[in-house]
Amino acid sequence: DERFIDSESVIAENILSILCVPLIMKERIVGAIYVDHRQARHLFSQKDLNFLEAFADQAAIAIENARLYEELESARTRLSLENESLRKEVLHEKHLDSVVGQSDVVARIQFSIRKASSGNSTVLLRGESGTGKGLIARIIHNVSPRRNGPFIKFNCAALPETLAESELFGHERGAFTGADRRKLGRFELANGGTIFLDEIGKVSLAVQAKLLRVVEDKEFERLGGTQTIKTDVKIIAATNLDIEKAIEQGTFREDLYYRLNIIPLVLAPLRDRKDDIPVLAEHFIRKICHDLGVETKRLEPGVLDIFLRYDWPGNIRELEATLHRAIVMSNDSTITRNDFYGFFSGSAGASAGPQQAHSSLIQPMIGKIDITSEVYDEVLSSVDRQLIQRALEISGGRIREAARRLGVARNTLKAKIQKYNIAAGD
Repeated sequence: DERFIDSESVIAENILSILCVPLIMKERIVGAIYVDHRQARHLFSQKDLNFLEAFADQAAIAIENARLYEELESARTRLSLENESLRKEVLHEKHLDSVVGQSDVVARIQFSIRKASSGNSTVLLRGESGTGKGLIARIIHNVSPRRNGPFIKFNCAALPETLAESELFGHERGAFTGADRRKLGRFELANGGTIFLDEIGKVSLAVQAKLLRVVEDKEFERLGGTQTIKTDVKIIAATNLDIEKAIEQGTFREDLYYRLNIIPLVLAPLRDRKDDIPVLAEHFIRKICHDLGVETKRLEPGVLDIFLRYDWPGNIRELEATLHRAIVMSNDSTITRNDFYGFFSGSAGASAGPQQAHSSLIQPMIGKIDITSEVYDEVLSSVDRQLIQRALEISGGRIREAARRLGVARNTLKAKIQKYNIAAGD
């Protein structure tokens, strides 16, 4: 054929016979199948062409099915990640009214959320552990124009570098040992929605470099791949670390910090918004009692006064967990001081550490004797055992239900039941 006379590849490889047929999907050519022979005794015939055309039809169907399967797998993974997040929130919608409190601090947070949710700018949430950064990230998404898109969360400190890179950006088959199929990363799954990067301060420098590109250009490659993938996501990052100090120490990229810190939002610790403690306590008591399926309880007079004198190093998370334990231990409609096993340490002052916080529980027994670590551990074990026994009593001996009420994994509870030799059902 005169069209191939000057073809360098045909001449160099001594190609004597060629077949090429299109791959057609839904009346659209998406590729081709090409074969050649380099020996005169194997020239292609019309029969070979007919076979290759039939094969191409079947190949096109297989490729289309593979594409559809990948789309379904992507949707399944996205739904799985979103469902995981929703389960943790007990399917409760998070909006501005979920920021509970009546202080000026809460008013400023609500104002900042409105600003942060209005556009596509990156948001950096800063604050101590337990101040509610995850809740605020979800609210920003829920009140934004992206509310109908996916909300994908990733804890940057939960995985080693290679796995973190694979989770964030995905990987191609064969990218590393065990990568037996293509996997879509969370940036890809979050397309059209929001990605929440929790504990961003603990991500490795190598991953930071790739994150910088995504933040700047909204593009990346899967691990082991060469195709550039575009993603339309709003990025919300959170940290409880001193980022400025991390930059000085060379463990966090300054350029990434500036890209993430377009809209900064600092969440105040609970000790700086104590006016909100009564409202928060009432909110958590209603919520916990509802989740446990018991009538709403009330606090004994005087408990709030002690709450207001305590500095809550664990912030809102500590307040909720403290109330949860007390409600489980309470036997009637009033939550008394005695239900807060080991929480109160005299005045419950700002300097009370965990050992001090449990001392009042055993003071009647030991008088003025200093508490040794052995006694302290013994008291904690006793409290642990009583909490478990109470939860099992309420749940009728059902371990799964008791674990849900205590907020622990079923296997963790089973291990403790075995450790303390507690009788249980399933």
